[in-house]
Amino acid sequence: MNGLRRFLSPVALLASGLLAVPLLHGVPARADTPSPPPGQATAPGQATPQAAALPSLAPLVDSVKAAVVNVDVTSRVERGEEGGGSDDPFEQFFGRGRQRPQVRQGAGSGFVIDPRGYILTNNHVVEGAFNIRVRFDDGRTLEAEVLGTDPLTDVALMAVGYDLLYQ
Repeated sequence: MNGLRRFLSPVALLASGLLAVPLLHGVPARADTPSPPPGQATAPGQATPQAAALPSLAPLVDSVKAAVVNVDVTSRVERGEEGGGSDDPFEQFFGRGRQRPQVRQGAGSGFVIDPRGYILTNNHVVEGAFNIRVRFDDGRTLEAEVLGTDPLTDVALMAVGYDLLYQ
């Protein structure tokens, strides 16, 4: 488990850094937009030149959207684990009797971190799942397998077949 945590922690840090860098850079004012003279405030309803000159995120989204995936999971949970208690007075008085696991559907997101089919997602998305399907931007859906999880950092590493990924 420590080996997996040692691998996933730098990967998660690198991935979050790569996603945050474009958002953290200062946005320069456009050269063709005159700035107000020093000491002169803009009208309350008027946008500042910097706000009017925000760049579009569309090129960034286009460059990374192929790596972002939708994760659909199916898991079994005990009835009491869902957090919903029953208001049935008979159940409260006589008890619940025999508990049967219920099937729960869930969804989350993740992103491809390696061309060999490794996908990073959150641990809480895949925790207890027995069926995991990953849907790509191009419409393909592939079965995935959890390779390892770290509940402390809420990170999970999954894999889809390399040969399936590049068909």
